Amino acid sequence: MRDIVFTRKSGWIPNVIREDGELKLMLGAGADANHEPRTFTFSMSEAHLAVIREDLARQLLLWSAALPLCDAAGTRGRLDENAAVALLDPAMRAATETSNGKRAQEYHADRRRAERGAVLGPLDAAILRYTGQYLHGATVPRRMPDAVMTRCAP
Repeated sequence: MRDIVFTRKSGWIPNVIREDGELKLMLGAGADANHEPRTFTFSMSEAHLAVIREDLARQLLLWSAALPLCDAAGTRGRLDENAAVALLDPAMRAATETSNGKRAQEYHADRRRAERGAVLGPLDAAILRYTGQYLHGATVPRRMPDAVMTRCAP
C-alpha cells in the first residue's frame, strides 16, 4: 500500500511516499517504450524528508540531479539506486548550483574501487591524495620496505 507523506502542488516534483512501512522518494521522469510516463522510487530517511520539506530550492536541486539518473535508466533499465540515495545524503546541504569536477571525479574513482572490491583505509586514501593518484581510481598503494634504504646507528 502506498501513502503520500509529502507532496507539493505539482504532481511531477518528487513526492515522498510510505510503501510497506518504508519512506521512499517517488518522481516521474522520462517515458517507457509505449511513451507512458515512468516513475522511479528509491529509499530515503526521515532526515532526508526534513530537508525536502523545509527547502524548496534543495528539492528542486535534488530533482534536477536525479533526472539524469532516470534518463540513464532508459526506457526499460533500472535506476541506479546507490547514486540516487547518495544524492539524498545530509551532506547534500553543501551542494551548490555550480559543478564541482573534482568531487565528481572522486565519486567515480570511489565507485570504480568499490566495484573491484578495493577498500581504502584513511592512510591509503591520504597517500593516494598526496601522490595525486586518488582521482585515477588507484587501489591500495604498494608498500615496499626494501625500497627504502635504512641506516643503522653504530
